[in-house]
Amino acid sequence: MGDSTTKIQNLSVAPRRSSGFISDGKFLKFGSPYPQSGTKLYGLEFALDLSELNSDPESQPREKRNGELALMYYYGRADDHFDESDLPLGDNPLADLIQFKAARTARSHILMSEWRWPLFAPAYSSKRLRLIQPQYGLGLGALYIRTEVSQDGPVEKVQKLAAFVTGSTQLRLMEVSLGPVDFSLEASVRIMAGQTYGIMGETALRVTYQR
Repeated sequence: MGDSTTKIQNLSVAPRRSSGFISDGKFLKFGSPYPQSGTKLYGLEFALDLSELNSDPESQPREKRNGELALMYYYGRADDHFDESDLPLGDNPLADLIQFKAARTARSHILMSEWRWPLFAPAYSSKRLRLIQPQYGLGLGALYIRTEVSQDGPVEKVQKLAAFVTGSTQLRLMEVSLGPVDFSLEASVRIMAGQTYGIMGETALRVTYQR
């Protein structure tokens, strides 16, 4: 039997854009650091494609792709505002007697590491173009969130550090090869659970260098 060697096959970088909901499961708690509405996130990912080379002295060496190891960072922002105009009072004369305002500004930092299994075979493939390739991932992450809460008084700052597990279903919509560099457009859905719960829709433009 031959020896197996794991090596780095490709390197890639991907700017990411995401939006969704993150929560600790305690809804309608205005003093919570978690936003009460959707969060917009912007991030960056670095990833390594790993392959296994099996050197059998009695046959040609065989290379098998193992998967992809990714490291992601996101910065998120959510702004919540609620006042008397949000109440369903219509033309009720009591509307002028009710005066209140509450506001929240949440800033979050998310760091995740994820293992992705090899891409499925594309629905269409040519020398330079590949279309519709699903991929699945599972990983761990940490969230730091800091929120300024203003509610009938001075601004209060609340914060939290939380850990979670995450899983994603990713679809590489289109990938174009230009020499040693590949460009791909991706979309994915991500779930988070643990000390933080959430669901996020993501898009990414990946640039991959083939070693």
